[in-house]
Amino acid sequence: MDTSYVLVQKRYKSPAAGKGVKIVVGEMRYAGLFCHKCSQSLCIGGIDCIHPDLVEKKPDVIFFRWYGGCVGCGQGYFPLDPHSPVQPIWSFVWKMDPKRIETSDVKKNYVVQSKDGANYSVENFLKFVKKCRIYFMDFDTKATNDIL
Repeated sequence: MDTSYVLVQKRYKSPAAGKGVKIVVGEMRYAGLFCHKCSQSLCIGGIDCIHPDLVEKKPDVIFFRWYGGCVGCGQGYFPLDPHSPVQPIWSFVWKMDPKRIETSDVKKNYVVQSKDGANYSVENFLKFVKKCRIYFMDFDTKATNDIL
């Protein structure tokens, strides 16, 4: 299940404090299988075909279909082996320019809130997102700059 994240002004981070302005940061999305040994997705069409809603549709491209194993090293996915290099992975889809969230003003005045209501400091959120191996950019820079 995908999880979205928003920036919320610190003074509004509890539901009782009011709504405040919520700025969409991005969303964590399931991205299929990934070989950590070879640093490549097992998606037949490559990384660009993991989330078909983020790319231009082409009739000859196969979206969200997977090889049975890594085409680089031949390793397959073994769900009961946590040491297997092929594991499920999540991607992060930025809905705002990631440079904007790293400013001192944002770090000082905002928290990042998940759709289930959990709050994270901007620093902890960025550490969390950096664990993703796949990123997509899906934002309007002008809109982000107008808000922050």
